[in-house]
Amino acid sequence: MTRAAEGAMRAIHHREPVVLDPEEYGAWLDPSQQDAQRALALISRPAPRLEAVSVTTRVGNVANNSPANVRPLQMDQ
Repeated sequence: MTRAAEGAMRAIHHREPVVLDPEEYGAWLDPSQQDAQRALALISRPAPRLEAVSVTTRVGNVANNSPANVRPLQMDQ
């Protein structure tokens, strides 16, 4: 689930993930939930602060499934 990017994330991409707290998963996934305002309240609050870091290009291929893919790269200064 994504929404329009806010703040510094806009420089990277026009969309950013919607981050739910674990205690909100049930409310979001409840198939009987029909209240649009309640659903919008879950995704309309300010985004948490996200940090952009450079990662390996291996991230772009699903065949490369490894935690190493999301470790920040050491950039030469």
